[in-house]
Amino acid sequence: MAHSAPRLRRPVRELIGDVVERRRGVDRSRALFGASSVLAALGVLYVHGFLPGMSQSALTSTMSTGAIQCLRDQGVASLWTWCMSVGVPIGAPKLTGLPQTYAGWLLTYLPGVDAWTGHQISSGACVVAGLVAGYLLLRRWGAPRWIALLFAAAALTSLNIVILNGFGFTFVGYMLVPAYVLVALTSLDWWSAGHGLRAAVVTVGVCLLMVFTDGYSHSSARGS
Repeated sequence: MAHSAPRLRRPVRELIGDVVERRRGVDRSRALFGASSVLAALGVLYVHGFLPGMSQSALTSTMSTGAIQCLRDQGVASLWTWCMSVGVPIGAPKLTGLPQTYAGWLLTYLPGVDAWTGHQISSGACVVAGLVAGYLLLRRWGAPRWIALLFAAAALTSLNIVILNGFGFTFVGYMLVPAYVLVALTSLDWWSAGHGLRAAVVTVGVCLLMVFTDGYSHSSARGS
């Protein structure tokens, strides 16, 4: 009668050691990617002048900071009166950049945040949102995470975006185009999954954000 070969069993300690080592490798890879993502975000913010001690073009920064300071001086009355008006008293409110300006105004109620800092934070947040959305879009389309991060950062620091920096809130609008596209695709997924109400609410909210941020980027996002 033939005898089967004895099964070779690895000690439990070795098996646990292999699992721990693989886990450490995964953790190191995640940590490296996380650090690279932070550096990419800081690099994009640096290029566009949103790090501490930096600035956009003087005209844009001064106008945006002035609007935020005006809202701050008005206080709660800013909810029903306007600081950004053209042709007063027979003109109309200037609504371009409305979400970012009001976000900057609300930030000024935090300790140590003045109008200038509020403008820098609100605009910088839009830049980071565009970077994250660009990365998620590329991942959605099957790109590896390192390629997605590289191309998302490259897109937001390309020449056609850099030259818009200082062109009012058109610059901020174009930084947010990846976010608009991502939300549109996600909303379509929700519609397909039967979550119509969620998709409708998010779609209306993003459309309002697009329209009141900038008309040019709104048209470009619709074309996308």
